[in-house]
Amino acid sequence: MDTARSDFKSALDWFWNSWGSSQKDLLLIVCGSATSWIINNIVKDTGGFYNRLTRQIRLMPFTLNECEQLLQSNGIKMTRRQVVECYMIFGGIPYYLNYLNPSYSLAQNVDMLFFKENAPLKFEFTQLFKALFKNNGNYTDIVRAMYKKQAGLTRAELAASGKTVQGKELTRCLEDMEQCGFIRKACSRDL
Repeated sequence: MDTARSDFKSALDWFWNSWGSSQKDLLLIVCGSATSWIINNIVKDTGGFYNRLTRQIRLMPFTLNECEQLLQSNGIKMTRRQVVECYMIFGGIPYYLNYLNPSYSLAQNVDMLFFKENAPLKFEFTQLFKALFKNNGNYTDIVRAMYKKQAGLTRAELAASGKTVQGKELTRCLEDMEQCGFIRKACSRDL
């Protein structure tokens, strides 16, 4: 809804501050998968939404145990090792786990969901990044640069790769990706 010419945010801001916030029977709930947009335009807003948050709920992926419980409740039988492999593939996202067919093995499910002609998740990476991020190519470049080194990259190594955006834009992209749960920040002492 918030396209370049829509002026959505300022209209929502005006509506909420001029009328909505004074209504006792009205509650504004902002939710969606565009986490970076919500954080940058609502949570970190320095304008009309500044200091307006009552509650913030960050919905995280399922834990390994919760994934195992969901798989069991969906009639999917897996060994503990397969549950771990499934977790590494689907990241604890219930939406993806609900695609699994109990009639197939994990390998067959992955093949059916990602690699077959009309696989439902075949283009998920591309579609997800387009939906979540403006200038999604910058984010894709970061993922591709990180993919090449299994142990992770420092910000300096990422910048030095020459394959990604630089400076403040790189910082913003990394913060967005961390807020969306795609990457994790680690201090050098943690490595």
